[in-house]
Amino acid sequence: MEMLLSLTSKQAGDWFKDTLRTLGGLDQLMSTVERCVEKVHSYQISTALLTDQLQRVERCTRVLERVRYALR
Repeated sequence: MEMLLSLTSKQAGDWFKDTLRTLGGLDQLMSTVERCVEKVHSYQISTALLTDQLQRVERCTRVLERVRYALR
């Protein structure tokens, strides 16, 4: 997941974004966001883990935004 986020957070080409959508990468990103939100919502995690989870959600949403713009 970290490699996926790293690759797509940079200016990936349209071919990569199309492949990401075709192979179900968006579903994986959304699953990651859901897991992070569940952990944050539980309030039973340390501050360091909370920060990590929120950063992961931010990176996922950034990728989703970039892929969405490629759809237009």
